[in-house]
Amino acid sequence: MKLFRLNFATLLIRYYLMMVAVILAGFSGNWWLALIALPIFMSCLTGVTFTIGRKSQPETVRRTNEASTRALEEKEEEEEVQAAA
Repeated sequence: MKLFRLNFATLLIRYYLMMVAVILAGFSGNWWLALIALPIFMSCLTGVTFTIGRKSQPETVRRTNEASTRALEEKEEEEEVQAAA
C-alpha cells in the first residue's frame, strides 16, 4: 500500500463508485449504507494504491535503470579496450 501514487483514471473510477454508493443509499432510504462511501472517499483523498501479487513500479524502474547503467559501463569498457589496441 502506497500513499499519494494514485493515477487520475483510478481516482475517477473510485469517485464514481463512491457516488453510486451514496445514490443507492439515498434511493433505498438506508442512509447508514452511505457509510460505505467513507472508506472510498478516504482512499481517493489519500491517493492509496494497492499492489496485489506484483512488485511496485518504482522498484522495476530502479532495476531497469541499474541494468541500463551496467550495460553502458560495459560498452564503454569495450570501447576503451578497442581504442587501446
